[in-house]
Amino acid sequence: MSGGPASVQMDEVRIRSQSLLSASGVAQDVKAEVQTMATIALPLSEKYRHIGVEAILKENTACRNKQEVLESLSRLIKAFSILEKYGCNLTSPARPKYWRSVKHNNPVFRTTVDAVKGGRRILFLYGYTNQQIDGLSFPDEVDGPDRAKVASVTLEVMTLRTEVDMVIKGTHPHIEHFKDIIPFIIQQDHLVNDAVVIPPAEDQQVLGLPLKPTQVLVAQPPTPSTGEQPPPHILQV
Repeated sequence: MSGGPASVQMDEVRIRSQSLLSASGVAQDVKAEVQTMATIALPLSEKYRHIGVEAILKENTACRNKQEVLESLSRLIKAFSILEKYGCNLTSPARPKYWRSVKHNNPVFRTTVDAVKGGRRILFLYGYTNQQIDGLSFPDEVDGPDRAKVASVTLEVMTLRTEVDMVIKGTHPHIEHFKDIIPFIIQQDHLVNDAVVIPPAEDQQVLGLPLKPTQVLVAQPPTPSTGEQPPPHILQV
């Protein structure tokens, strides 16, 4: 950790938003805090403590071109939106009746969370650590989710979703933190020298280029009536 002003701000906002979300389970209550955390100038490895952000981004953007990367990032945003709902349900004082399990055959889960790499790892962080034939569940001996931890992980899900959305839109204030992670999107600018060098006549002949006409001044004879010297005549050769 750098221990600088950005780290201090991140810790303060993280603690405040975690307290809010673990108490209410309402994403809207921490919307402003999430936006703040998404724009704080910290490396991803310092900003995210639970989610392996670099691994998730690299796994989901190992594509052949920019368009495929954008499509993969869009799928990631959709998956994280659903993961956010799972997290908020677990932190809510009124949890859904079937909160203990996530079924693989659920069409929403299958087409969003399970359609990206790393989605199940986040469910594991929420507490769905029991692998079943048809899905994931909390262990039988666990009475309820660890609301503080779930809130912390959910906030990271929300923050990363916000950051990825800004990357796609080109509005992220600290895009440099993604330059070694997301290919095709973050490209280093190359300086191009626009100066044009004109080779000498000898080189132009070698290169097969047309020679530039040369101006030659030719002296004119004096005018008989006045004896004055007229201006020289210009020939193109």
